[in-house]
Amino acid sequence: MNAGLLTKKPLHPHWQTECWTEDGYSLDYLAGFVDIRNHPKVGREASGLGRNCDTFDCVRHWAYKAIR
Repeated sequence: MNAGLLTKKPLHPHWQTECWTEDGYSLDYLAGFVDIRNHPKVGREASGLGRNCDTFDCVRHWAYKAIR
């Protein structure tokens, strides 16, 4: 059984990738476009075990209450 694509590789010849600049962006530059003061994830620790584990840790508290 094939689950399908998990991600697209931008440099694969199947995809048409557009590069708008030769220079990379720094995190400081990109942070100027984002307001995270009231973001709910501020101060939350990630488990570091992977995306699925992090998602489970994030929604399990709601799910435990919802099932009761």
